[in-house]
Amino acid sequence: MAEHKIASTLLVGNDNIDFVLFQFAIDRAKMGQRVWVIAIKPFNEVPEGIEQPCKDVLKLITFIYLSDFVELMQHFNSIHKWKHTPNVIILKDFVHYCNLYDTKYDLRLAAFLSASLIDCLNFLAQKHGPNVLLLVSCKQEENNVILLRNRLKVILDMYFDGIIDGTGLKSVDILQKIKTICQ
Repeated sequence: MAEHKIASTLLVGNDNIDFVLFQFAIDRAKMGQRVWVIAIKPFNEVPEGIEQPCKDVLKLITFIYLSDFVELMQHFNSIHKWKHTPNVIILKDFVHYCNLYDTKYDLRLAAFLSASLIDCLNFLAQKHGPNVLLLVSCKQEENNVILLRNRLKVILDMYFDGIIDGTGLKSVDILQKIKTICQ
């Protein structure tokens, strides 16, 4: 059996997350990779500073809006039925899907979602070959930094190759860190 490389990265940040996610999607699509950008609600606008890519690049990026954990899991559990599967999955709003800031937070839910994402990546690696990527973002709230870190600690060690703390970093520096992890 051929070895497949998958990379999973967790990005924690605040103000510039949308820019980083958009730019990373565009960069990967420019490399000819199909990209899924999954979020709970549509982006209202393209972040400032993003150059409009050509139509061929845009054709490789699919925006998928899934409002909750159940919809997200249904989508990933049916990935084998999709005609055009991605090489790259960008999951925005991990905090929302796992209720990370909520009193209802359940580590098992976050671990189950993380394990499902990795299973999905393994399926994609079998289909597409090497260099299947997952970028998961968590928006950090200033008053909940310690809570977020404590709740993410276990799943980080088990499911993610790297974590990038983008708090206070410039977008280009965050993108460079992501590229380094994903190589």
